[in-house]
Amino acid sequence: MFETFEKRITQDMSKSEIDKVLHSEKTEYNEVLKELSERVKDGESIDEVIGSIKEEISSSLFLETVKEDLRDCTISFVESEYIRKLDLLSFKDCIQYALDNLLVSKEKDEEVVKYLQIDKTQFGYLVKFMNTANDLIVIKRFTKNNYYAIMFDLFRLEESKTEYIWELFEEKKKSLVTAALLNAITSIRRVNNNIEFLYELLSNLGDE
Repeated sequence: MFETFEKRITQDMSKSEIDKVLHSEKTEYNEVLKELSERVKDGESIDEVIGSIKEEISSSLFLETVKEDLRDCTISFVESEYIRKLDLLSFKDCIQYALDNLLVSKEKDEEVVKYLQIDKTQFGYLVKFMNTANDLIVIKRFTKNNYYAIMFDLFRLEESKTEYIWELFEEKKKSLVTAALLNAITSIRRVNNNIEFLYELLSNLGDE
């Protein structure tokens, strides 16, 4: 698996030198990462996967690079573990509540954590999960087949859960679109305010 890289990466190479090699062999390296990430999504831990390839890589720095990149490739899967393990009824309740109180309306973080009986770390993962679904279905307007493929690749959800998200977001699409537009307007105002502030600051500096 790592023959190409072993020929070009030595123990004494720096991180930047290793990155240059990986960039030049980007296609093959991405294929390797894809294969390793599939193993993680099939149930192996990242440490188990890295341990199994340790003997194939002579550079400890390169091995650490592979580990970091593997974490990046599987972060959505790893972070969504508690969501993925919910039974279907609990999953539906969680997603319905999160859609209404995180995307359509903005509830206090503390109230969401309390209602769903999760910790702050899990709350952060839930926000990212919901934003991903919203981005695919509402913002980017992916087809159902495309949405299914990406959700499976990222999270490995059961089909019934993936289907429920699609149906719920389609049902609430008007409210989600309105929320997205309001968020965009807020962002535009913030940018304009920053530009006005910078213009005023520069003008004052010019007067001095």
